[in-house]
Amino acid sequence: MIGAKRKRNWKVLLIICDITIGLLAASTHLGLAGFPAKRILSGSMEPAISVDDVVLVSEHTDFCEIGPGDIIAYRTDGGLYVVHRVIEKQEDGLVTKGDRVEKQDGNPVTREAYAGKVIHIIRNGGRLYDMMDSAGFRILACILMILTVLWL
Repeated sequence: MIGAKRKRNWKVLLIICDITIGLLAASTHLGLAGFPAKRILSGSMEPAISVDDVVLVSEHTDFCEIGPGDIIAYRTDGGLYVVHRVIEKQEDGLVTKGDRVEKQDGNPVTREAYAGKVIHIIRNGGRLYDMMDSAGFRILACILMILTVLWL
């Protein structure tokens, strides 16, 4: 009886591990709760947002609702994402700049380039991204999934 209970507990633990790994992988690459996650690669927004932080971006916040003080993500002509603070709203778009940068960004951000409003900052979340991309993590995930299938 004790052996059967212990085996059932291991099955439950493996299933929980599989679900957790799946959720972590999905959340780092697809976003959390439907909000795209963007990893910060530069210090232009320090101290508010640091290198290796991850920001969650709401694509549901309308461009018209954005104003000075809001932090937004936008796409450059080259397809890169930039996360900067809005300092002015003009007829032709939003003027942005990094908190740590003296000069404002080049052209105003248009509705087409606007990717969304930053709604949450995950401090040092970049480490989770690194972990998900490591070979060791993938091997561990495969082993746990195989064990789960074998034990079911």
